[in-house]
Amino acid sequence: MQQMFQPGAVLCVAIISATLMLAAPALAGENKFVFVPQADSPGNDYLRVDNSSLEECERRCDAQRECNAFTYNQLHSVCFLKLSANRVTEFYAFAITGIKLSPSVRPTASATGSGPSFVILSQADSPGNDYSRIDHFSFEDCRSSCEADDGCNAFTYNHARGVCFLKRAANQWTTFFAWASTGIKLSSLKPQEKTTAPAEQGEAPEPPSPPAESEIAAPPEQAQSTTPPASAAESEGKAILEKNCGRCHSLEASSESPLPQAPPLREVYLKYPIDQLEEGFAEGMGSKHRDMPQIQFSPGQVGAILNYLGSITGVDPATRTRAVIPGETPP
Repeated sequence: MQQMFQPGAVLCVAIISATLMLAAPALAGENKFVFVPQADSPGNDYLRVDNSSLEECERRCDAQRECNAFTYNQLHSVCFLKLSANRVTEFYAFAITGIKLSPSVRPTASATGSGPSFVILSQADSPGNDYSRIDHFSFEDCRSSCEADDGCNAFTYNHARGVCFLKRAANQWTTFFAWASTGIKLSSLKPQEKTTAPAEQGEAPEPPSPPAESEIAAPPEQAQSTTPPASAAESEGKAILEKNCGRCHSLEASSESPLPQAPPLREVYLKYPIDQLEEGFAEGMGSKHRDMPQIQFSPGQVGAILNYLGSITGVDPATRTRAVIPGETPP
């Protein structure tokens, strides 16, 4: 699907999207997954594997029949194998989720019946393979059209324009697009007895991790677990901003910006939802200031910056609203 909007600009640019693809599995005909960068499939964990890689996470899920999805936390190198995919993914900048296209069980909260199930990928586009475009359509109409057409195996819906793209196949890797949702049609499932694959030698399946254990399952735990201790993060975040942003923007709790048209970063932090700020850094949107350099930040630096801005405003990033303001991006 061709993206239909031009995002706004942020002062400091953080481009980390390319790193999401560095460990991507090979595009092979036998591969049974769709991979979704910057996404979590909440819940349904049955095994957590520490010190893992994306490739190992994929291999484990592929080898175990009871595994129908996985989420890989890039910051902590942790693999979460899942009994089923959640019907809707959630944005998380430092995770990759793999959805098995021929699952042994339906996605959580999926519709009942013998027809196809969908996993809905929020803020995601599946590039290419379009065979039909329908304007002035609703999301539900788009989904129903794909479900009724045996030749449709995926769809992408542009919420900003009300446009539906029906696809003959899903791309193995989705791409981030803030105003789109992509539906992946899973194979039809027949009723069957529940079976459990044997655990790998030396490891025993674990029950689903509670929210405090998983860096991915719930936004408050995500924000808390992806930043270093507060004092270290605040110091690092302030140093990063002083080096890269202090020439134009105020970095303090009350002072004015050296450049009048540059808003204080405390105001930017408070105006925009935390996930939109994360997206801006992660996607690398350009600056409104023509003389502002393009800057690449690591995931740890992004977390430190947000933690510092939270310290000067008194609003912890972990408590911030995680909802996008339609049509706006940070300046």
